[in-house]
Order: sequence, then structure tokens, then C-alpha cells
Amino acid sequence: MTVTGSEPATESSASSFTPLAVAQEALWYRALLAPTALTYNEAISFRKDGPLNLEALRSAFNALVARHEAWHSTFDTVGGEPVQLAQPPREHELPVLDLSALTWAQAEQRAVGVVA
Repeated sequence: MTVTGSEPATESSASSFTPLAVAQEALWYRALLAPTALTYNEAISFRKDGPLNLEALRSAFNALVARHEAWHSTFDTVGGEPVQLAQPPREHELPVLDLSALTWAQAEQRAVGVVA
């Protein structure tokens, strides 16, 4: 079973996989029990006054994802056991919702509604 949509793993390539840590196994089993649940998603928001250099933010985010293997890894099974497979990092576009025309309270309410 492929939880993340990666290419299916094969027994012959098992040596290139990393076993899951205990916490990752817990996430794996939760995903098996409730495949549509958002088991390990966390939404954050931040307030920034002044202009936003979106390209710099996107570049820094993509560099962070590329640097940390856990952010570009998928789970799969090999021999019936869950394993972790590091995927090549890819570029991510960051969706932006401009809330500058709203009051702080309205903006916060709108942001919470978007990620809920």
C-alpha cells in the first residue's frame, strides 16, 4: 500500500529504504485506519507588517524542504512492513491570501476559516 502516492516499492530495492521510527509508525497506522483523515497536519499563520518579498520566502521554504529529508519523504511497504523513502525535493509554490484590506480580527477569522 502506498499512503502518499509514490511509486510502489519493490523487494529488490528494500535496501534503499529506511525503517520507520516509532512516531512515524503511529502515523502510518492512523493513515491505514482513516485514510482521509488529516492525521498530522498543522496550520500556522504569521503577521508581517510591511512589504513581503514572496520570492525570497518561497526560495527559503524550498531550501528548507530540500535540506531536511523528512520533508520530502514518503511512506510505502516492503515485505508487508512500512518503510520511509526519500523522494527528490521539488519546488513548491506558496499560496498567498492577501488579507491586508481587512481588520486584524477579520483577517484572523478569515485565515482560520481557510485552513479549517
